[in-house]
Amino acid sequence: MTRYQARSGLGAGKYTLTETKTPAGYNTAAPVEFTISFTNDAANPTFTSDNSAVTFNGTTGLFGTTIVNNLGNTLPSTGGVGTRMFYVFGGCLVAAAAVLLALKKRREA
Repeated sequence: MTRYQARSGLGAGKYTLTETKTPAGYNTAAPVEFTISFTNDAANPTFTSDNSAVTFNGTTGLFGTTIVNNLGNTLPSTGGVGTRMFYVFGGCLVAAAAVLLALKKRREA
């Protein structure tokens, strides 16, 4: 789990937090979109985000969110000896059917 933080110097507007480099063996995190708005009260300015996953810490002046890094799944290998056996067996059946069909036509002729 990684915590990303951005300085409060971000202006009001729409932002997208995108993972640009995914660590080996991990899935790329989905982009996090959020809009920052604030009140223009000089005595007590407040910053807010429309995405509940993005929070603002008034003490530190940082926006933050938590991204969970998930390990990628390894797909099972397919094919191999098992499928080759089906191909050989199926080929033998087709060949045997062709020979039997040819013999049947010779007997009828």
